Amino acid sequence: MKQKGFTLLEVLGVITILGFVVTILTLVVGGSLKQGKKNIAITSAKNYIESFETYLGATAIKEDLVKYDAGNAYNVNTETVVSDKTYPSINSVIEYSGEKLKEGTITPNDNYAVSSATLKVNGYTVIYDGETKEATIKNG
Repeated sequence: MKQKGFTLLEVLGVITILGFVVTILTLVVGGSLKQGKKNIAITSAKNYIESFETYLGATAIKEDLVKYDAGNAYNVNTETVVSDKTYPSINSVIEYSGEKLKEGTITPNDNYAVSSATLKVNGYTVIYDGETKEATIKNG
């Protein structure tokens, strides 16, 4: 009478192969998730900067808006004092959907655009260069 089934060696071989496959998939998916979070942080920072630039353009048209001085770095969530003048936090003056940034600075230029920014988004520090319009993750 012949017995049907697998030997212990065959079962261990299959389990070992499955272990390798699961390990590789975990590394690939984990890396993709981390990169996805970085991309979300960069996109969020760019959207925030775009909203601020829209506000800066509006300051050129309306006299009742806060006019930020070019070349000075302004805090996104606290007041900034420049030459004895107090500027409100950027979060308090721009319309922005989504989670407000809690940390960071933005530096406008003379052309109602952002020349540079350092923003903390979802645990990542995003550095923005207004000249190249590129945003990168610092140390990540």
